[in-house]
Amino acid sequence: LSAQAFKAWVNAVATAHNAQLLREAKTTAETSGELTRRMLQAGNVSQLTQAQSQAALSDAALALVRAEAAAFAAREVLTVALGLWGKDTQFALPTALPALPAQAMDLPDVEARAVNARTDLQRAALEWQRKQQSTVPDSADALWDAMGDAAQVRAQAVLLRSQARTAYHHYRSSWDIATHLTQEVLPLRQFIHDELVLRYNGMLTSLFDVLDDRQTQTLAQTASVAAQRDFWLAHANLQALLAGAPLDAIGGDASTNTSEARPAANPGGH
Repeated sequence: LSAQAFKAWVNAVATAHNAQLLREAKTTAETSGELTRRMLQAGNVSQLTQAQSQAALSDAALALVRAEAAAFAAREVLTVALGLWGKDTQFALPTALPALPAQAMDLPDVEARAVNARTDLQRAALEWQRKQQSTVPDSADALWDAMGDAAQVRAQAVLLRSQARTAYHHYRSSWDIATHLTQEVLPLRQFIHDELVLRYNGMLTSLFDVLDDRQTQTLAQTASVAAQRDFWLAHANLQALLAGAPLDAIGGDASTNTSEARPAANPGGH
């Protein structure tokens, strides 16, 4: 239940953050659209350019509606997981997920730790050992039954070890991706945007270039939010597995497909 609630909280915070980013993207698209309309009236751009600007605004508006719907649904999932109703459902969420850990956990013994945490597997193995010691198969059917019991215990252990390796690999790869986006990509996108603003102030580039880059920056930010969400979901799965909880009892990640809620870059340019 703790893992389910934490994962629901991660999804709720991530989807709400994504919706806020897309609200800002829609505002940028509106600004670009208004500027294009005025320039069309002045005869400085073509009707094709204005149509492309309107299409970009339409895409941004649609993406925002989808993101807000996803945020509402994720919040409701969290509300149910926490068992809330009435005034308690008006809880506040943080504006962003927690910062990523400076280093990912190093777990070379993840398989052994997962196996040791599963009391049901230990109990099954112990019962099979006791049955083997106390009962000697006296027929072919009894021998097949004993072999079947052994195979069942072994299959459970093989599956659990595979789940542990997979959960840890997902945890590490998610940390690598999220760290790269937050520490490398986002600062780079911010630097590019700041340089464009400086060039615009020096009349070396157009406002359209600045607005288009702002939309590209939003794409990077939504990708970073999705990567952080994926890391914390993978972290929750790994911690639950190491605590002895079966993964099928934790529930799916229920992660939102943020690619459907990303603002479209202006396809035509200016």
